[in-house]
Amino acid sequence: MKIKNQQLILGFWILIGLGILILFVAAMQKRKAGFCAGTKIEISANNQNYFVTEKEVDAIINASGNIKERPIKNIDIASLESALKKNSWIQNVEMYFDNNEILHIDVEQRVPIARLFTVDGTSSYLDKNALRLPTKNTATARVLIITGFPSENEVLAQTDSILLNDIKKISNFIYMDTFWNAQIAQINITSSGKFELIPTMGNHILLIGDANNLKQKFEKLYTFYTKAWLQNGIDSYEIIDIRFQNQIVATRKGTIKKMVDSISSALMVHDSLNIDSIIH
Repeated sequence: MKIKNQQLILGFWILIGLGILILFVAAMQKRKAGFCAGTKIEISANNQNYFVTEKEVDAIINASGNIKERPIKNIDIASLESALKKNSWIQNVEMYFDNNEILHIDVEQRVPIARLFTVDGTSSYLDKNALRLPTKNTATARVLIITGFPSENEVLAQTDSILLNDIKKISNFIYMDTFWNAQIAQINITSSGKFELIPTMGNHILLIGDANNLKQKFEKLYTFYTKAWLQNGIDSYEIIDIRFQNQIVATRKGTIKKMVDSISSALMVHDSLNIDSIIH
């Protein structure tokens, strides 16, 4: 008797499961038989300005005709997502229909962390993966400025690719640190492919060389800031060199000018001696 009751209970739950499955399939078939009732576009820009607009997304979705006039069963969501991802500013897209046959389009915009200027004056934004993103007249972002990149070509030479990878390391390091993100305003690429930093506070230049040992270099610099500036003030130096291991070379204001003036004076004396020797 007990076994028979267990079989009845099991059969009961199986019937309920089949009923739910049938209702689900029927609902899906009904949805596919219906038409798209509209779209709802949501763009996540991580508190940045919007470089992707609802108007642009809507234009891509409706490129093959008004999506509201199409049956849901004829709408290829995977193809629409792929079309949207061709926009370089779009990092990810998720699309789905709700119970009211509204097509939800959730767009995740890429986050710019730097703006890269070439030696020719053209510019693009960079995300955390150093993907170059086109600028737009309708939006700007206050980000780290990088100048002196040698090429604007879409396909880079090997040396330029290596340089861009170094830029990726430095810009991500600065972006991820609250203090340095606020303190470093600009990175200059020198003609030899090394890096100089321009801070927001203090009228000086920071020499960091390459992108190696960034953590150690910036730790040394932070120590210098917290100690030396308390003693001598924020504007006492014109160059702070953190390229070398276990040392910082800080050049006080006016030192370079004095050296240049001394060299110029020596050259003038040397020239006058030459002239005197010629005259006599």
